[in-house]
Amino acid sequence: MWLPWIEFAVVLTVVALLTVPMGQWLARCFTSEHHTLLERVTYSALGVNPQERMGWQRYGAALVLSNAVMMLLGYLILRLQGWLPLNPLELAAQAPHLAFNTAASFITNTNWQSYGGESSLSNATQMAGITYLMFAGATTGVAVGAGFVRGLARSSSQDVGNYWVDFVRVFWRVLLP
Repeated sequence: MWLPWIEFAVVLTVVALLTVPMGQWLARCFTSEHHTLLERVTYSALGVNPQERMGWQRYGAALVLSNAVMMLLGYLILRLQGWLPLNPLELAAQAPHLAFNTAASFITNTNWQSYGGESSLSNATQMAGITYLMFAGATTGVAVGAGFVRGLARSSSQDVGNYWVDFVRVFWRVLLP
């Protein structure tokens, strides 16, 4: 009877103890001027200047653009599933409305499913589509949170950082490890 309460107390204690170190680590992640080799390669592949500073309008436009591209990519993967490799069960593509709903739900991190994932999605679709959208959606959320906090801290400045730098850092430094 007491076991669930003990488990709850242990988890709560661990989370409370990790709050300050995790906050400090995230702060260093978002304020560091150093870019790792992997980050620099990613910036080059995306055609991004990591030194560029963005106002909130440009930051928001970059956010919308990245989510639109990720949404389109997810939709295309779901619609082309029947022709993609790693489909040993030869599963057909999702219907247009279901592919749109699935891509939208995973890019927004609601992760709502109107299908049986294992019985209607191929291995490639689950790996390259769904898993990628789950990571990318979470990455977007953390990056925008950093931009929001930066905007509050720099209320007299027009600079809220660089969305692409925030996105790449969250992806490579926070979520992927």
